[in-house]
Amino acid sequence: MKAYVIMQAFGIAGAAVLISVFMGYGFTRILLPRHLEEHERLFYPFMGVSAIVIVSHLLGSAGLGSRPITWALLAVGSAVNLFALWKSGRRTVSPEGWLLPFLLSSPAFLLALLPQVLGGFLSVYSPNGDPVGYAILADYLLDNGLSPVPVGSHDEPQKQFLLFYYSRFAFPYFNSIIDYIFGLKAYQTFSIITAFALFLNALSIGLISRLLGIGRRAACLAVLLTSVNGYLLLMFFQGFAPQLLGMGFMGLSSVLLYAAFERQDNRSVLLASIFLSSAIAAYSDGLVFIGVPGFILFLWHLKAKGINTLYTAVKIGVLSLLINPAGALWAYRLTIWRMKVGLAGAGGNVGVFERLTAPFGLEPSVTIVDWMRQAAVDWTPAWGGVFPAFALVSLAFIAILSVYGIAKAGRRAGVYLLATALSYVVLTLLPYHYRMPYLYFKNLSITFYIFIVAFSAGIGVLFEDKLARPGAARAVAAAFTFSIIALNTANSLAVSRTFHRTSGIVSRDMSELASAAQSLNSGAAFYIPYEGGARQLWELYFLSGQKVHYGTNDGNGGMVTPYQSEKRGGDHFVKRYDLEAGIDYRLYKSVWSNKSYSIFSEREGVVAAIDNYSSRIFPIEAAPGAPLKMDFASGRVVINGNAIGVDASSSSGRPDKGIGIVMEYSAPEGGVLNAGPYRKALPPGMNKFTLDLPGPVPVSIESGSRFLVNRIALVESGGSPGSFVIEPREFISASSRLKDARIFTRMEFQASLEGEWTLSLDIYDSVNHTHPDGHFGWWAAALPHIAKGDSVEFVLDPRYKTATGRVGGKEAEFAGWAGPVNEGRYSAFLVLRPAGKEYIARIMDAYDFELKDGKVANFTTVNSYYTIY
Repeated sequence: MKAYVIMQAFGIAGAAVLISVFMGYGFTRILLPRHLEEHERLFYPFMGVSAIVIVSHLLGSAGLGSRPITWALLAVGSAVNLFALWKSGRRTVSPEGWLLPFLLSSPAFLLALLPQVLGGFLSVYSPNGDPVGYAILADYLLDNGLSPVPVGSHDEPQKQFLLFYYSRFAFPYFNSIIDYIFGLKAYQTFSIITAFALFLNALSIGLISRLLGIGRRAACLAVLLTSVNGYLLLMFFQGFAPQLLGMGFMGLSSVLLYAAFERQDNRSVLLASIFLSSAIAAYSDGLVFIGVPGFILFLWHLKAKGINTLYTAVKIGVLSLLINPAGALWAYRLTIWRMKVGLAGAGGNVGVFERLTAPFGLEPSVTIVDWMRQAAVDWTPAWGGVFPAFALVSLAFIAILSVYGIAKAGRRAGVYLLATALSYVVLTLLPYHYRMPYLYFKNLSITFYIFIVAFSAGIGVLFEDKLARPGAARAVAAAFTFSIIALNTANSLAVSRTFHRTSGIVSRDMSELASAAQSLNSGAAFYIPYEGGARQLWELYFLSGQKVHYGTNDGNGGMVTPYQSEKRGGDHFVKRYDLEAGIDYRLYKSVWSNKSYSIFSEREGVVAAIDNYSSRIFPIEAAPGAPLKMDFASGRVVINGNAIGVDASSSSGRPDKGIGIVMEYSAPEGGVLNAGPYRKALPPGMNKFTLDLPGPVPVSIESGSRFLVNRIALVESGGSPGSFVIEPREFISASSRLKDARIFTRMEFQASLEGEWTLSLDIYDSVNHTHPDGHFGWWAAALPHIAKGDSVEFVLDPRYKTATGRVGGKEAEFAGWAGPVNEGRYSAFLVLRPAGKEYIARIMDAYDFELKDGKVANFTTVNSYYTIY
């Protein structure tokens, strides 16, 4: 099975290369200027992708999907190839100039697809949500043109997600065409086509080097340094597919723009326009990386060649828009939208040396992976002082060789390298100056190729220049170059293996949700528990075409589950075994399951059910001295005059034999239940009770303290009226108190916890819940095996942001992080999470307090309970 998947993965990768070469062969032979003919075969895949992008946008604008577009492309490609053979005949090109760059670009495939090989499953290995959006878009384009997407309802979140990613069509079109040819879905091919973009990016570096007149050996070194680059592999595993596809076209566009200004002939102008058009369609966000150096080069040639340079620039601009007007229009719409919503926010620490060393592989493999993980949280670099002297010396060596390469590579290459290097330094350091880590992270990945080219040129000149004969210098340069290649390869292997271990989100079990949902679909909605992150988005992907409701986070650490929504007969509940779902599945029946998921459907006899596991959002509770009133008439649940349930007469009808109330509650002091003629005492703690009644009757609950209803169901009952059963639940309780400006929190475990857990105290600004601006801080400790009756104690000093504690009566180490906020109103909650599982958490409200003038005031506590399943 694994061997078959490996063959599939590399077969699809090879097909992507062959299709791009097939589509580019004829166009390259016809359009390539004569002075570039020696590089003809390196142009094939780029010209092929350009042809696919242009034709797809053109026919997509006419309403055609990728299925007919694929046949049109094959027809166009065949006709153009035959015309090229008839017009110019066969041409012999030495393999020395193209075969080695192709081979040296192939490690990009091997490193990127390593998780597919190790996992034995065509999937996406990324913790990011971007691949989901582009996969949905690729699937959508199979049967739809570039027309406005119908706005989905609130229970069609997949369509809303599609709207967000409805742009940058170049990559999704290529992806969907490959899907159609192989009969696969985008989730199976997305990573492979993204690896193809990584391959093209490496190949483009070699072509850029050769177009600048840099020697073949130096060009091959630049290709290899890009192909095994761990920093670019991070872009791959983040799922930045349009960026990776666009990067090759951005660099080539700027070089061809330079050549067009220099030669000012029609073919050079047309070639630059085609590549500029493709760059815009692939990744319009990167237009600045063409425009800034392009403007510098324009001014250079304007001075040397006069007004004709302006005419050339205008012709290129107009032609690039006319070649692919649809691509330009959508790029414009995306740019305007980006300007409206704003770019990355400020904040976070950006380390110049740390970030500049990463692209050259100067960080150890563990560090670069840890940096990626940490960056996803607060963008704080994880350099940690590892080999700082080696890094700084290496950077100095790289800088010297780069300057040497620019100075010695020839006037033409020197002007281009200097212009782009200076402009890219500005574009990279500008976000650093304004503390925009995300932009800095992205910009560096796009721009550092020019320094790889300059460094490789310096190495090449050093070994070719007859004046540079000192054996020691060349030996040191060779050793350093090999070490850079080795470090990059090691980093890339570590990154790839780490993503295989930690980010195999899309599994076979998840993919089976699609067929299961289709077999069960009867117009009913599917409810899935809230998790957040990419896994949640992929679950939505596989439930495409279904109505889906899912929970959201209330921003205070509480979870708003979907089951607070109106409940209709026939709905399905999706359960993932390792995720707390906030619903009592014993009320429902399993209709499908595999190793990771189950789908439950409503049992006959359940009239209405409500799950309410957030104490801050829509609390169903009785305040001290204020009874909670419920009415179950006509198959509805009406609480304090508000109908929370739904009339289920269409499915279960009004029960004739009687009615049963099933309720799970939390109450520090218990309460009293009044239901028609029955009055029942409810013990304190967390309990579940079942009460059989002769029919729908008014119900009220009285309590001397807070009484929270966690779950309630109305069921048909054939039992004896008045039958009352109490079931104590295993739970965790938490209480807090303020003493001597310190806050003491005690958790009692009335349940055993198997395995390793992490407990953290998390505190946010009561209004601003964003990280890091509104984050007061967090403190966490590892929990060993917790036995029933054990306790955990936190002691927090908000004034100094320090925490100590005891676990099971023993002193424990509480590691923490203190945020930038210092004074204001704050809310604290406790998070209990199984070790190694980021999204699976049990969250409990703890307390609120105010910090003003260095003093703790207005302290309020919440006595919380949480059930254990």
